[in-house]
Amino acid sequence: MEQKLVKETFFKFFTTALASSVTLSVLSMTDLMIAGNVVGEKGLAAVSLALPVVILVQIASALWGTGGAIVFSARLGEGDLRACGRILTLSLAGALASGLLLGAGGLFFLRPLVSLLGAADGEEFYLASQYVGVLLAGMPVMILSPVMITYLRNDSRQGYSMACVVICSLLNIVLSLFAGIVLKLGILGIGGATVVSQLVCCVLAGGKLLQQSRLYGLARDAFSLRLMGEIFKPG
Repeated sequence: MEQKLVKETFFKFFTTALASSVTLSVLSMTDLMIAGNVVGEKGLAAVSLALPVVILVQIASALWGTGGAIVFSARLGEGDLRACGRILTLSLAGALASGLLLGAGGLFFLRPLVSLLGAADGEEFYLASQYVGVLLAGMPVMILSPVMITYLRNDSRQGYSMACVVICSLLNIVLSLFAGIVLKLGILGIGGATVVSQLVCCVLAGGKLLQQSRLYGLARDAFSLRLMGEIFKPG
């Protein structure tokens, strides 16, 4: 009986996490294909050059989301609701602050950053600057969105978290095609569609997460270097 329960729990989490990962991978490939077909090979190169920025988003999201959710689950199992509130608050605030700092810093040094990413002069540099600039401007929601999704998944809302990922991924595809083909915004529209879809994901996930947080509440005294270290260690 116990072994059956463990297997059911494992596959319950595994299937939703796998579906979310596959959806995100397909989304990245779709963005590349849309940019390549709508803008051309220069647009394809611009999206490819932004890969380190996307990886930076994933790293920040893992630090605050995966690390925070693991520590959160441990405290929830112990029944320490006050600690749960502090961990959730610190993770969300930390993700938002990280996005603001990274986004502002990246925009301030946009030209040298795009050069460092390997963009050639001319049209390629212009398109890469547009795409990377839009992603940096939306960095707060791009980091916050997966953090919220991770917390929902660890709070036994696997189905809802997966639905958020799928809905926002499909929305990204539709908006990218609409902005690129109908509105003729090119690479700027494709990047904007990514940010808007992540903003929608934040709204969908945030509403459910804040509803769940009524049990333990958000804390005003969340900031703690010790607690931050606990979050970063598993992240």
